[in-house]
Amino acid sequence: MGMKIAISIPDPLFREAEAAAKDLGVSRSKLIQIALQAFLQRRRDEKSHRCVESLVRQTSPGRGRSIFAASCSGGDEARGMERVNDRFDLGDLAS
Repeated sequence: MGMKIAISIPDPLFREAEAAAKDLGVSRSKLIQIALQAFLQRRRDEKSHRCVESLVRQTSPGRGRSIFAASCSGGDEARGMERVNDRFDLGDLAS
């Protein structure tokens, strides 16, 4: 079991969430977990995207993708390369 929390949300949002959970056949708790996971993943993806875009503007093409990958993944170049390869077409920067 995970952490139990209490939150306050507006009544209309609660009613909509209740209906969505019922339509999907999941508990309110599961619906909120799914929504929060999706939100946090999108946030991570957007942060990675902004990091790579910033580095593309700041780095010369000859330095290659690995500098982007390492910088955007806390120094973990292999993990960063996966992110860069999966999410961005860097064209000539792929050296």
